[in-house]
Amino acid sequence: ESEYAAWTLVNGYALNHVTISAHQLTSHLRNISSLNQFIEDNGFKLNSQGVTLKVSPDGLLLQSSTVADSFSYQFSDGISKSVPCSYIEFDQRLVLPQFKNLPDEE
Repeated sequence: ESEYAAWTLVNGYALNHVTISAHQLTSHLRNISSLNQFIEDNGFKLNSQGVTLKVSPDGLLLQSSTVADSFSYQFSDGISKSVPCSYIEFDQRLVLPQFKNLPDEE
């Protein structure tokens, strides 16, 4: 049994997820915390499994994502299961320490 195989069986070639890189936005939303607040203020749920904002071990990658909608799918054995659809991921990559003194446009 494979969660990925099941997802592909049900959703075909549809995207699993798309990522929006907050650090490449040109507004106040380029900060992932501001972006997350904006998303929630507009009625979307963020995935809070574990924590809402996931941080890489080195602290330089911040990630969050929406909660995927799901629907009931009946498999060939007659069993119906709830299967997730696509979701949106958000990330913010912080500047590597060796480049912190460079101007933002570089």
